[in-house]
This record gives sequence, structure tokens and C-alpha cells, in this order.
Amino acid sequence: MYPLIYSFIISLTNSTFTRLDSSVFIGLQNYKELLSDDVFINSVKLTLYFVAVSIFLELIIGMVMALVLNIGLKGSGLARAFLVLPWALPGTVAAGIWRFMFQSDYGFINGFLRLLGYDSGIIWLGKPAFAINSVIFAEVWRMAPFFALLLLSGLSTIPDDLYEAGRIDGASEWQMFWRITVPLLKPIIGIILVIRTIFTFQNLEMVYVMTKGGPGISTYLTPYYMYRQGFVNMKIGEASAVSYYLVVLIGIFCIFYVYFLIRRSNENV
Repeated sequence: MYPLIYSFIISLTNSTFTRLDSSVFIGLQNYKELLSDDVFINSVKLTLYFVAVSIFLELIIGMVMALVLNIGLKGSGLARAFLVLPWALPGTVAAGIWRFMFQSDYGFINGFLRLLGYDSGIIWLGKPAFAINSVIFAEVWRMAPFFALLLLSGLSTIPDDLYEAGRIDGASEWQMFWRITVPLLKPIIGIILVIRTIFTFQNLEMVYVMTKGGPGISTYLTPYYMYRQGFVNMKIGEASAVSYYLVVLIGIFCIFYVYFLIRRSNENV
């Protein structure tokens, strides 16, 4: 608890790394100034976009992978082992790999497009619209297996008798997915979403390694803004205030997940 309390106290001061001993209590001034900072507001919008799109795609792709692996096809055991690899990579390593893959001159992506006959000179990490979505792509590649593995464990707990009864009643596979699989997976989906939301809001390494917030401020996510304020501009009071804005955003998302997914699914049992 001490680090939390101390960081909150720091956020109420004008503390910098160069004058920790002479910091002055300024109340909520850091919080007010952040709300008038266009770069901070832009970072919040980008972070909300990054979190929403990343988690949505991770959930969809993870669900598809889990359903395919749950069928029990030949080689599915080996596929599960390889599935862990992207998730097991440290974030900085995964970001470094994708930074190279997206390199415009000698990267794999443009090289592959050239093999297909496209004279591709796309600067994936050098244009705002491409840059943020390239970072999202790399994040989804790394974390979709996390969703898949946990959803697969949830699928293994659903009794086959329920599907047999559904087939006897004439239900299609699509109907059984929405009326059997999804309702029974809601609690675990809620838990996964809470965990991933917390860590995605805190994601610094992907942007730091791949784009350094650029081009311009087009990938300036809030954690990167906080890092810049604290360790580059030395404004640790303001950086601490940014961290508590992140806490509020994470809390809102988590309350939504807990209420609409976990609580309501338990009420329907």
C-alpha cells in the first residue's frame, strides 16, 4: 500500500527528479492541467482505441482458435504447444520482431507483397493511420493465444451431453454456440477481459520499441505519455497524476465487465 499512497501524494505536488526535496503541495493542479493538455487528451483517445480494438480482436481470434483446437483434430496437441510461443515472448522481443517485419525497405511484410507482384513501398510505422494499427496487429498476434488457451480450458468443462441434447432438439451448430457455449463461457470471458484490460491499458513496451510514440504523436498512448513526463521531462508529479487517470479508466472498464458478464451470467444460472 505504501507505494500507492506515496505516488498519490506525489501527484499532488510539483515534484521533479531534480527537486524532490523541495517539492510544493499544489493540490489537484496536475490533474487540472492534464485535462487542458491536448497531447494528453489525444493519448487517452488513442489508448481507448488501442484497448477496444486489441481486446475485441484478441477475443474473436482467440475464440476461433479455441473452438478449432477443441475439436481434437490430428496434431492439435502440437498446435497447442506452438500456440504458447507468441504469448511467451517478452513484449520487447515481440515488438522488436514486428518492428523489423514492418520495416518499409527490407521488412518481411513489404517483401512478401513484392513477391506477390505488388510494388509495395508502404511505410507501415511512418504514417499515422498505419502506425497505430500496426502496433495493434502486433499486440493481437502476441496476446490472442492467451485468450485461446483460457477459452480452451473453459470449453473443456462444458459437458458434451448439452450439445447432444441440442442436436436432438434440432439446433444448428451456430445456435448451440450462442445458446450453450457463449453463456457457459461468460464468467471466464469476463475474467479474461478484466485481466487483459488492466495489462493493455498499461502497455508501454510495444509503442516504445516499435514507434517511440511516432510519427508525431500518432501512437502516443497514455502509458508512453506518462513515461515521457516522468523519465524524460522529469515531471514525476504530473506522471503520477496520469497514472491515477489510468486507474479510473481501468476501473470503469472492469466494473462494466464484472456487472454485465460475470454477475449477470451468475444470475442466469
